[in-house]
Amino acid sequence: MPVITLLTDYGIKDSYVAEVKGAMLRISPDATIVDISHDVGNYDIESGAFHLVRAAPYFPSGTVHVGVVDPGVGGARKPIIVKTRGAWDNHRAFFEHMSATSINLTLKNSL
Repeated sequence: MPVITLLTDYGIKDSYVAEVKGAMLRISPDATIVDISHDVGNYDIESGAFHLVRAAPYFPSGTVHVGVVDPGVGGARKPIIVKTRGAWDNHRAFFEHMSATSINLTLKNSL
């Protein structure tokens, strides 16, 4: 059973978090989705990275961590996917690793 964590700056006053979780479950119905936080400050990428990196070491190997903290919703930026062999001990290392090894992808919406 896959484990997916979710961290966003969406807040919890509307249906956005539920919509993301619903999309995940349509793709992987047997997934366990764990909320890290949805109260990251709006557009605060560094804070989001801090909380994600802080929580990640407590999850089993193979966990997929999803963070959505977007400083310009609907912009032309492409998603970033980082595959690691382990966890980082601080968010600065996370950013350094991202800038050194990130890849751009084109994602196709299959929903």
